[in-house]
This record gives sequence, structure tokens and C-alpha cells, in this order.
Amino acid sequence: MSTFVLVHGAWLGGWVWSRVAPDLRARGHTVHTPTLTGLGERDHLLGPDVDLEMHATDVLSLLDYEGIDRAILVGHGYGGAVVQRVAALAPERVGRLVFLDPLLAREGASLIETLGADAVGLRARAYDDDGVSVYPPDIGLLLDGLAGRDADWVEDRLAPMPVAPYEQTVDLAAFFALDRPTLAVRPSRGDRLAASGLALAAARGYQTHEIAGGHLVMITKPEPTAELLDNFARQPAGLFARDGEADRPD
Repeated sequence: MSTFVLVHGAWLGGWVWSRVAPDLRARGHTVHTPTLTGLGERDHLLGPDVDLEMHATDVLSLLDYEGIDRAILVGHGYGGAVVQRVAALAPERVGRLVFLDPLLAREGASLIETLGADAVGLRARAYDDDGVSVYPPDIGLLLDGLAGRDADWVEDRLAPMPVAPYEQTVDLAAFFALDRPTLAVRPSRGDRLAASGLALAAARGYQTHEIAGGHLVMITKPEPTAELLDNFARQPAGLFARDGEADRPD
């Protein structure tokens, strides 16, 4: 079976996968759900030096200490950019990639630059506060589709997101040269900030799958999400070749 590393998005933590991870383990997979520095139960580590490079290092350290090779990296929202950088730094550790309603970076551009006008409010709120962190721009959109009890559960666990990752430009050349089976997943009511990421995924020729739900489909639709990831892990790599590329072993 496969080893999944599920990387959460902005304002969240490893806890967001608590309904999907047990399902994947029951299907025979090994699953890791790291929490990025400054978020979730690690929010006490938030500071101005918490950037995209540090978050990539969080994941790389997990791969190192757990001895993980050929992992299936799953990046949700902002976690998509983290996965990009991890894949650029350690391509030999990557078996397959999944981008779930992702925020993705372009080579030579920060996430602020990639988002363009959509990032103006994000930056303004950060600098109106402490210049280090920012709260979700649209809590309603983030909680879309969640029942009352689930919405309360999520809202109680949200943490301010560090701003530095959005302003940092990292080298992604090795990521864009990488040839790995890749799936982009678009929720039917996804995050508008992920539109640019999905457009980049389409331009790259990645297969795209739509799943019913909002941005947090791992909470609202845990079984379909786990089933989608399980099916992706089991399918031949050639089904996910870009632009007619030949089959290649995992």
C-alpha cells in the first residue's frame, strides 16, 4: 500500500484530516498529517520568520525522520504551495501528487503576486494588525457546507495564518521539471483563491477531478475524499501522464 502525507491549508492544522486519515488507514495505507509551524497545536511558534521555506522543511523533516520515499503528497489550499516546494527540494521522495483546491505558486513569483488583486485585502488586514499574521478573509466561504456543529468545531480550531509565506519567492524550477502522476481536485464550491492554482494545474496538463462540496471537503465529504485518494493511489501511473507522456513506473 501507499504512504500518504496530507498537508493542510491556511488557518488549519493536521486536525483537519481527522476523518479522512482513519479511512485511508483502514484501506491499508500509511498516513501522516503534519501540522505546519505556527498553526494548529503549533500556533505558539508563530513569528515573523515562519515562511514557506520553513513549512516545506516541516514536511521534509517528517519524510526524513520517518524514512519515507515515494510518498503521495496531498496539498490542500495553501498546502499545495508547500507541496510544490517539497517536491522541488526532494523530488526523489515524491511518488505522486494531489492538489486539493490548491493555492499554487508560479516560478519566480510570490503567492501575493500570483493571487494579484485577490491578495490585496489579505495583506492589508495583516499590516493593520501586527504585520505577522492574518485571519481568514472570508470565514463563511471557508466554512461553506459545514453543519452547525462542524462549523463550530472548525472555527474553534482556526489559527492566524503567518503572512511571510505569501510574500516569499522560492525556487520551483525542479518542481516544474518533475514528472510524477498528479491529480488536481476541484470542489464544486471551492475557494475563489484557489482558482489561479487550478488554472495552473490545467495549464500543466494535470488530470482534474471534481468533488461535491466546499473548500473543506475532507470534513464535509470524508468518505468520498478518502475513496478518491485511495483510487488515485491504486491506478496505474500512465493514467495520469501529462500531455500524452508514456507510462512510467512508480
